[in-house]
Amino acid sequence: MNQQQRSEETRTRIIETAFACFARCGYDATGVAEICSEAGVSKGAFYHHFSSKQAVFLELMKRWLSGVEEETRKLLSSTLPVPERFMHFAGLIHGISSDAEGRLNIVLEYYSRASRDKYVWQETVAPYKHFTDLISGVIQEGIDEGSIRPVDPQNAARAMVSLAIGILLQGLVSSQDVDWGQVTQDSLQMFFNGLKV
Repeated sequence: MNQQQRSEETRTRIIETAFACFARCGYDATGVAEICSEAGVSKGAFYHHFSSKQAVFLELMKRWLSGVEEETRKLLSSTLPVPERFMHFAGLIHGISSDAEGRLNIVLEYYSRASRDKYVWQETVAPYKHFTDLISGVIQEGIDEGSIRPVDPQNAARAMVSLAIGILLQGLVSSQDVDWGQVTQDSLQMFFNGLKV
């Protein structure tokens, strides 16, 4: 294994260990020393890869959301009529909800801290603009193909992102006996019934 591979392995170990520590103890209660100890790396190695605990968190979130965005792009770029694409998207939201278990608590805790730092806040909320723009473009396709009535695509996309985030948060704080996959499906169906021609 060459030096670059070892360096990348160390970076990955730090990121994975940080996530485990954040999930177990919370963002605020986790320190760099704890991450280093559990990852089996020195503080020097940590700071070689990341300038701060905050930087590790941003990398964690970026990796998670970029995977979600990639899956979203795949689903929404199919050749199906736009309303059908979005109904398949409901399954993805449910999958995100399952995958997000353990992450959303950390994200909420972090948002509370990040709201006091303009740069970090911008970095934290930037992915939502990407999702909104992506969804807005597909809604515009639906308008162009005649399957969706003429609406402001940005506002419709904002409403849809808000709906998805609301479902994710409800799944986090509500009882587990609710079928959130079905809730997602039904909610998006109601949403698109209002947009259909």
